[in-house]
Amino acid sequence: MSVISLRLGEEIIPALAGILLEGSAGAPPDLGRTAVVFGGRRPALFLRRELARRRGGCLVPPRCFSMDEFAEYLLSPSEPVRRISEMDACHLLYRLARRAVPEILEGREEFSRFLPWAREIASFIERLDLDDVPAAALRNIQASAAIGYDAPPWVNALLERLVALREAYHRALEERGELSRGLAYLLASRAAAEADLAAFDRVVFCAPFRLARTEAALVRALLDRGRAALLVQGDARDWRALEGAARALGRGIRPGRWDGRVGGLALHAGADTQSQAAIVKGILAAGGCDERTVVVLPDPGSLIPL
Repeated sequence: MSVISLRLGEEIIPALAGILLEGSAGAPPDLGRTAVVFGGRRPALFLRRELARRRGGCLVPPRCFSMDEFAEYLLSPSEPVRRISEMDACHLLYRLARRAVPEILEGREEFSRFLPWAREIASFIERLDLDDVPAAALRNIQASAAIGYDAPPWVNALLERLVALREAYHRALEERGELSRGLAYLLASRAAAEADLAAFDRVVFCAPFRLARTEAALVRALLDRGRAALLVQGDARDWRALEGAARALGRGIRPGRWDGRVGGLALHAGADTQSQAAIVKGILAAGGCDERTVVVLPDPGSLIPL
């Protein structure tokens, strides 16, 4: 099955471990030719622990990637991709702007003054690359459904300059043999249909929720080749992001019947960070918490008080 849908109340790591170990009741399975792609790096630790717990001994684990790492792997399976650093990207944009669109430096001719603007431009270009927004959509933003809003003439003029800067930026990265994150996804999405996957028998994309256009194109290309499976949580009928992902992938995302139970939900209110931390302390002290308890903080600054 190319798409496996779970309900939000089901635990995804045990479900994934069960899928990977299916049919391996005898000798320890060799999962070395399986690639598992998560949104980040941390879930791989929990997957390996769950696989070891279920087998009760050693096994060859699957090769785990973050989505960023897998996009780069498709472009260069044998050696690491050279990723440009944030500061190098900002200085490169500054040098390119001086040559290609010097008017954008008006009032900020020195690099130190242009740096905050360079960060915004780099972030904007990355978003354009991740969603594979064509230059034509930016050159005529007022008539572009891809952008979705009307803009005054000065915005069109600014975007025209940014289009030129984006194209110069891509050319410069190619000459340097480096990639930005957005450009890596853009190139990988175009190469996925023919990418070399000889090292793997199957690729499992685990729990994507909102997919950028390049991510969806990458995943769909491998699904269409019959080389990948998608494990997802949620129902596209309930979540707009999943509805968009299902449409982009050309596949339904609807969980089957599930007889599991979902725990109760309780809300507690605190006046500030300190009082919220005290409430959590009381909940944890009340018992019933173990190594399977997870505390999720919306802001890293809350960690020390907690």
